[in-house]
Amino acid sequence: MKRASKMQTLEHLVMKVLEVRVNF
Repeated sequence: MKRASKMQTLEHLVMKVLEVRVNF
């Protein structure tokens, strides 16, 4: 469960960064 949570958080961060890049 902990590993999955970490992976989800990482994926969410990547998605956020990707969104920011697209916005810019």
